[in-house]
Amino acid sequence: MPPKVRFTREEIIRAALDITRESGPEALTARSLAARLDCSAKPIFGLFRSMDEVQQEVLKAGYQFYGEAIARAMESGEYPPYKASGMAYISFARTRPQLFKELFMRDRTGEPPAGDDPLTRSIVALIVKNTAVESVAYDAYLIRLCAVAAHYLRLLLSMQAAYPV
Repeated sequence: MPPKVRFTREEIIRAALDITRESGPEALTARSLAARLDCSAKPIFGLFRSMDEVQQEVLKAGYQFYGEAIARAMESGEYPPYKASGMAYISFARTRPQLFKELFMRDRTGEPPAGDDPLTRSIVALIVKNTAVESVAYDAYLIRLCAVAAHYLRLLLSMQAAYPV
């Protein structure tokens, strides 16, 4: 009889995401994940082919987490939708810097272009719905949104340097 599965894929991904949030993607290793789960690496590799697969699942979970943050901000009504998405981006960078770096600042050399995945489509649909921006105009909107977010991020980083927490 095969041994009972000790962890689910979701539990392993959650633990891996926690490591990435706390210490950055470079800290996510089979050894650190096993230590977090208080087990050997065997249960991890019983459910995943490699650490690359775990890291890909962490990215998916991180983007899902980010998408939920954007949706909450846009639905809160605190800001107009276009500003809410930018403010959520900045808030995400500030409150989850390690995960933000992994999602938005990693070296993407060799990766296929983003944009045709379910999460991106759902975020685009949310932005289009809440801003009345036509999807054909979305590319221009996205460029402007990124420029605004980059401006606020630079401002935030300069403020952090001037006024360390």
